[in-house]
Amino acid sequence: MINNYAALPLGTYLKINAILEREGKELDKQVEIIAILADKSPDEVLLLPLADYSAMAKETAFLREYSKPTEISGAWRFGDLAPVLDFRKINTAQYVDFQAFSKDFPASLPQLLSVFLVPEGKAYNDGYDVLEVQERVKQIPFPDALGLAAFFFRAVSRINEGFPNLLGYGNEEDQEREEEGGDADTDNAGPGDFASRWGWIANVDRASELLRCPWSEVWTMPAIEWLNVLAYRKDKAEWEKEAMERWKRTH
Repeated sequence: MINNYAALPLGTYLKINAILEREGKELDKQVEIIAILADKSPDEVLLLPLADYSAMAKETAFLREYSKPTEISGAWRFGDLAPVLDFRKINTAQYVDFQAFSKDFPASLPQLLSVFLVPEGKAYNDGYDVLEVQERVKQIPFPDALGLAAFFFRAVSRINEGFPNLLGYGNEEDQEREEEGGDADTDNAGPGDFASRWGWIANVDRASELLRCPWSEVWTMPAIEWLNVLAYRKDKAEWEKEAMERWKRTH
């Protein structure tokens, strides 16, 4: 029976977390959780002698404590899955997908981690089955999954901090949207308009137009380079707007 976080796979934790968050009788929840941790069916757990059931219930006590995240280093591997530890190597597709999956955290942890856990020798979402990787991620020990998530959130945050004028970093309303995984509005567009509906895809299209290259090249370019293009585009548009207003005042 699993009785500590180090032995608890991420996928198993998510099953338990879903049970704890739903409505229902606490005893029924406890039976389900014991069944999962002991690799038994709920019916088998209910047929256990009371002493055995009580002993198993005590083994679940670790779930009432917080798990300490693993410190992730360059040596960390899970099979052939290697984390992207240099935020400068994160490409546009990874940056955008991470933002999208962040909306459903923590239920989306397998999808979120799969963005930056790429089979060695492969490029993100190219030449391998992403869904298969997401299933493999569910087998990562929960403390490692927490450590990876914390590391990746910090990496994306470092990228965002470099573009305060573009992403509204530091603006309370925009920062709240970013923390919830919302799409950045690089043109200060209002709710209900084109940019609001299409979010990051609209920003990929903007960079594609400016660079005169296909979307596929924008998706694979470094995210920092892409954001720099968007920042240039936004600053240029604001400068042109101010120049036009000055011209109107003098003519």
